[in-house]
Amino acid sequence: MTPAQIKAARALLGWRQVDLVERSGVSRETVKNIDRGRDVRMSTMNKIASAFDEAGIEFIENGVKLH
Repeated sequence: MTPAQIKAARALLGWRQVDLVERSGVSRETVKNIDRGRDVRMSTMNKIASAFDEAGIEFIENGVKLH
């Protein structure tokens, strides 16, 4: 997932940064860093992907689900 995809998914769901924080269990600073394009740990991205997955959002690249 790219920062742009994460922002787009949040927009589709009407989530603010704090909503992603609450649903994923990552810190607000981490979500801010992602929005700024900074790299984060794979384990963090997995938590975020799981939160989106639970909300019905799937990330697909070349026809393959990413999470």
